[in-house]
This record gives sequence, structure tokens and C-alpha cells, in this order.
Amino acid sequence: MSRDLNLLTPTMKEFAIQLQKECTAAGIPIVITCTARTLLEQCALYVQGREPLEVVNTVRKAAGMYALTDSENKRRVTWTLRSSHVTDLTNENHKDDFARALDFAIIKDKKATWDLKVNVNENEIPDYLEVAQIAKRIRPDIICGADWNKKDWCHLEEPV
Repeated sequence: MSRDLNLLTPTMKEFAIQLQKECTAAGIPIVITCTARTLLEQCALYVQGREPLEVVNTVRKAAGMYALTDSENKRRVTWTLRSSHVTDLTNENHKDDFARALDFAIIKDKKATWDLKVNVNENEIPDYLEVAQIAKRIRPDIICGADWNKKDWCHLEEPV
């Protein structure tokens, strides 16, 4: 998995840079945790929480990912194999193959946190909700995982 903004579509890269600036200005430090993934990496994330640990770690090893513990394998992390993160990272040029999604995390005490109640800027609005609001202000057509039935608060993607 990559954090490289250059693997995003040009418009998504521009959005990511603006999002980081506006979140910082609002007192909410964020870090981009994922831009592009290979299909194998997406498969490894998909089997997590669905398959026995041995199967999950076999797929993760093939994808170049670290092995999970049994407790880490209890949580599903994605609901699809057709992710907007998936791109062909083996293609050196990435000419027409860019990711349309990014994941982010809020930074608190110099560490990433996925606590949905975190409020680093102490303004009584949970930061993950506030980042979604900032994202929609920057780009009204952005798709926020926060709006899905199965919430994915740290996920943003551009429409096709």
C-alpha cells in the first residue's frame, strides 16, 4: 500500500493537498495513510476478519504485508474487492492507472488515532466528522465513507 499522492488522479492529488492544508488550519492534523493499493493488497484486506488467520496471513505475505495476530484478524477492514484505491502499481508509468481514493487518520499526541470521538481542536465537533465537512466544502462531489451505511470515516474518494 502506498501513501504517495502522485499515485492519485491529478484532481484527487490536488484535493488531498488542499484537504491537508485546510485541516491543519482548522487545528486538525491529519496524515494520509493510503492512496494506492495493488489488487493483491486489497484481497489481503478483504479476507481479514472473514477467513482463518492462516489463510489471511498467507495472502498478506504474498502481498508483502506483515502477519496479523489472531485478535487483529477479528476485525474486517474493507467491504469490497472493487476499491477505488486499487491500481496497477506494477506498471512503471501509471500512465492511465491512478487511485481515486485516499484514507487518512487524525493525529493526536504525534500518533494516528481512529477514535471517532477524538476532538484535537476542542471545538465540540468530532474531528472525523469535521474532516468530512471540510472535504465536502473543498469538493462538493467528493464521496465520504462517513456517509455510507457501513461507515468508513477515514475514506474519501472522487466519483467516476
